[in-house]
Amino acid sequence: ASHVKGRDVAASMVALARDAITWDGTRSRREHAHDGLSLLPADFEARLASLQAVNLAKIRQDAERDGRDPAMREANAQDRAEALLIVLRERHPTTLGELTTEIRALFRGGEGSITLSSVHRAKGLEADRVFVLEPDLMPHPSARTDAALSAEQAVLFVATTRAKKSLMFVDAEDSKIPAGLRGLAARVRVLAVQIG
Repeated sequence: ASHVKGRDVAASMVALARDAITWDGTRSRREHAHDGLSLLPADFEARLASLQAVNLAKIRQDAERDGRDPAMREANAQDRAEALLIVLRERHPTTLGELTTEIRALFRGGEGSITLSSVHRAKGLEADRVFVLEPDLMPHPSARTDAALSAEQAVLFVATTRAKKSLMFVDAEDSKIPAGLRGLAARVRVLAVQIG
């Protein structure tokens, strides 16, 4: 079985699961969360959808107040909720404890695991093989100002300098990755660049 390194991802998904299962339509009541709490899939999915709507509205409101673009935070929140639903649908837990155990098992790391990371969290790390998922998001489509575009260039630099031996762009077909990095195989679904 494959595992993913990412205790922080697991912790945020467990927190979301606890919030969703205790969501009453206006707020989460984590004090009512316990491992033996029954998990009814349809009810859980409905609570999660309602909670997500509130969370996304808050992300947008905070971004507007701070003068920032909410796109990345919205995408992260959506990804976390979608991953939670995948665990729910694939592993069929019947209690909150079983769900959180499945989440933690998925992200326990160890020998043979992969590191799934944002480019920002990968800064300073290296690996023999690096896969860049969705490179068409570099620069991010919402980056429009000079400052945002400059920050996105820094993200691109970090993404392309983490590999020791090979760098692979997944779904690079329509990517904005510079031509020199994409090479002659730019039309393939997975592009590998050998380092060194």
